[in-house]
This record gives sequence, C-alpha cells and structure tokens, in this order.
Amino acid sequence: MSKPQIIGASQSNFVWVTRIVTTEKQVDHELIPALPHTPVVDACHPLGKIPALRYGELRLGESRAICAYLDRAFAGPTLILRQCSPTPATSWLISTIICNVPAFARPCPRRCRHCSCRPRAERH
Repeated sequence: MSKPQIIGASQSNFVWVTRIVTTEKQVDHELIPALPHTPVVDACHPLGKIPALRYGELRLGESRAICAYLDRAFAGPTLILRQCSPTPATSWLISTIICNVPAFARPCPRRCRHCSCRPRAERH
C-alpha cells in the first residue's frame, strides 16, 4: 500500500496537527498541497474542508478523525488514550456536527433566554 496522503494547505493549523501526529508516529506520508473546496479535497471530504486523508481506499476528513485513525493504525507511541477516544468514523461525525451545524440549530446548554445562539426572534 502506498503511503498516507494528507491533503491540505501547509499553513493550516489543522493540517499541521495531522502532520505532527505522523511525525510522532514516524509515519512516512505525503503532503498534497490543496486549498479547501478543490476537486482533490472534495473527493475526500463531503464539505470540502482541509485536512483530508487518502490512504489506499480510505478517505477521511476532519483533523480529529484523521489523528485518531493514524494513532490506531500505525505503530509507535500511543498519542490518544484508547479508552477516551472514539473511533475515527465517530470522531469525523462529531467534528462535522460541532463545526458545521449552526449554533441556533442546537439547544443552548445553559437554556438562557438572551443567548446569541438563539435566533433573534426567540431572544428576550
């Protein structure tokens, strides 16, 4: 199998995090420079965000999910505690929901009436 490809702009903090994990795990990888919403990114991440991971048939997005996958799939020091870490697929779903569902679509955990996470019409 070829080496993992991390797709994204090297200036991105999220791309940096995934590359730090590959360095710590001593995983030989390839950086594919790409901006968000380009065809190479869209092929791996349904929302066109970076970073994305391409490794054989695997396509994965969101840095948290990529890091969880790299930590589980490759030898080297364990970077994420196993008992505290969801699977990479679960991490991807969690990150996608947290980062992409507008705040007003989620209930306010404090149940306040004036919270900016509520639509203006519902604020008191």
